[in-house]
Amino acid sequence: MPRNSTQHVCPNRRRRLAAAMFCCIAVNVSPMAAKPAAEELTVLVYNAAPVAPQVLQRARDDAARILREARIEVRWLNCAPAPGECPDVLDQTMLVLHIAATPGGFEDGESTGIAVLAPEGGVHFYVFYSAVERVAKADARPAVILAHAIAHEIGHLLLDLRGHTPTGLMHGRWGAAELQKAAMGSLVFSPEQAARMRQEVKRRAEAAPHVAQ
Repeated sequence: MPRNSTQHVCPNRRRRLAAAMFCCIAVNVSPMAAKPAAEELTVLVYNAAPVAPQVLQRARDDAARILREARIEVRWLNCAPAPGECPDVLDQTMLVLHIAATPGGFEDGESTGIAVLAPEGGVHFYVFYSAVERVAKADARPAVILAHAIAHEIGHLLLDLRGHTPTGLMHGRWGAAELQKAAMGSLVFSPEQAARMRQEVKRRAEAAPHVAQ
């Protein structure tokens, strides 16, 4: 939506100079809006689907961008086929992404993924690549849909959201409007959702056991 603007016309040089000085003073003394500090999140990735490495990398980069806009920095660890990158013991500061070829036992005919919620804070979430490819046929790249499906399920875990929102990234059924926003990079979390997610990431970090060095 274009912003309303007011144009000031200065009839002579002296007034133009005064207006310029006023603008400089206004810019210099106006306080900058403080951005909330970013929280850090680790996501372990188990890729059991035929996702090409370059597609997965683009999806991870795009999902990281979506989370970064919510002031959450993501560290990705590849757990398959190289489990050496991932720790043997998990805690709630780590989320575990399982990319499955098909929904299997989770099949409902529609979902691109599912998050396993738990009272203490869910950790595991799944994305189904066959469903990602199906949605991507509607004039969208698989990497774009995969990225947004990953971010969507992370949202379920960090928001403890069992339902969906009427619009936006956490909407339950993506239509033409959502796919267009995803392609343009504007399908993101709302400011309220972002704040709640940061609080949850911080809560999990503070509750996690600290290992003595």
